[in-house]
Amino acid sequence: MVMSEQGSDDDDDGEDKDVLRETPHTRRAAIVGASCCTSTAGPGSVAGDPKAGVPWHLAKGSRRFCNYLMLLALAPRRPALAESQQGQVYVDARNGFSLRPPLDWAQASKSGAEVIFKDPSYKFNNLGVTVTPVRVGSLEEFATVEEAADRLISFEKNKESTKVATLNHLSTREAAEGLVFYDFDYSLETTRGNKRVLSTVCIQSNKLFIANGQYFCGDSCGEDASEKLSVIREALETFRVTPTP
Repeated sequence: MVMSEQGSDDDDDGEDKDVLRETPHTRRAAIVGASCCTSTAGPGSVAGDPKAGVPWHLAKGSRRFCNYLMLLALAPRRPALAESQQGQVYVDARNGFSLRPPLDWAQASKSGAEVIFKDPSYKFNNLGVTVTPVRVGSLEEFATVEEAADRLISFEKNKESTKVATLNHLSTREAAEGLVFYDFDYSLETTRGNKRVLSTVCIQSNKLFIANGQYFCGDSCGEDASEKLSVIREALETFRVTPTP
């Protein structure tokens, strides 16, 4: 398995594979459907029958309203932004992750990414998350942090647009719930410009999570204290993954 990450290319189409999505059908649909479609007319009565006391146009409208509620009930629950004291937190309950994006960065879409946020001052600076099913159950089963870094840098070097790929830093950390994360910081000189990439990776419930931020830094890629780099790093520190069924 080769590790790849969202946002390592400034092409908006991306190179990641789409993750198969399923529409959840919950008991919410049955409850809403039963409550809105159950008539109060007595046995043997017909909708629209004056004896039943239910005018036809009202019964017809009720059925339309019922169908509308059924569509709402069966629709997949969309991830949402929730307010916190430090700003908005993006929560994806279906995939089991959350992230607080940089302030004022706008949510957008990109093929292969579950979510992506873009810098309003330069849209190719971005922060996104990909989720991919895998056969292994943990990062340790997949590779050591050094082996994973070698694969990641080799992957970047093999891109036609990459001239130089340099690993700046790697580390391993364990979250409060015991989940292991690998963190990578590397620089790329490409035909589209120079950029700095920060990634944090984990495996949970046989899914590979990659939270990836990139900053087109020009001649200042070596400046660890740059403002853009700092806001991306702070956002990645808020990335949380929880078990899902």
